Amino acid sequence: ESAPLMVHADRTRVAQIVGNLVGNALKYTPADTPIEISFAPGDPIEVRVRDHGPGIAADEQERVFERFYRIEDPLTMRTGGSGLGLHISRELARAMGGDVRLISSPGEGSTFILQLRPEGN
Repeated sequence: ESAPLMVHADRTRVAQIVGNLVGNALKYTPADTPIEISFAPGDPIEVRVRDHGPGIAADEQERVFERFYRIEDPLTMRTGGSGLGLHISRELARAMGGDVRLISSPGEGSTFILQLRPEGN
């Protein structure tokens, strides 16, 4: 049995970030298609949320973290939202010494990665 990993983070903020990433994954993944949530120990510790949605083009990947930015496509316009969730999530993660990153390809879905510092680092 492995020992639990401790992270240097605010529990409420981590829940807010993960909730936002999971909510987005559910919003952009077709119905009856699962999303994947995984955990990777290390430095940094990672929580990964993968969807099976349309994916995000390389030139838009940093922009999705900008305040009020929304990708202009029919699916995004149908789902609603303010364009603040990813911006706030990244800012909260960075305030705790972590980050939110993105790996995505059009047609392949997206993986959003919350990175947090292990306790003592």
